[in-house]
Amino acid sequence: MSSWHTDVPLSDVLYESLVIDFPPDEAFPDADSSGVVLAVEEPWFAEVRRLVHDQEELARLYAPDDG
Repeated sequence: MSSWHTDVPLSDVLYESLVIDFPPDEAFPDADSSGVVLAVEEPWFAEVRRLVHDQEELARLYAPDDG
């Protein structure tokens, strides 16, 4: 799966990629492990790294569009 976002906060895109859109373990019962590949340009690399390591902060920043 891939996606492109221009008017969405980085934290929302990251949260959705890592938490919401990530398939449950039951979807791939024979997999030993799973992972996510993020193609991130240099200006956002440090922020992505920080939020991946601080999942509580990432969840706190997540603000889905209810509209």
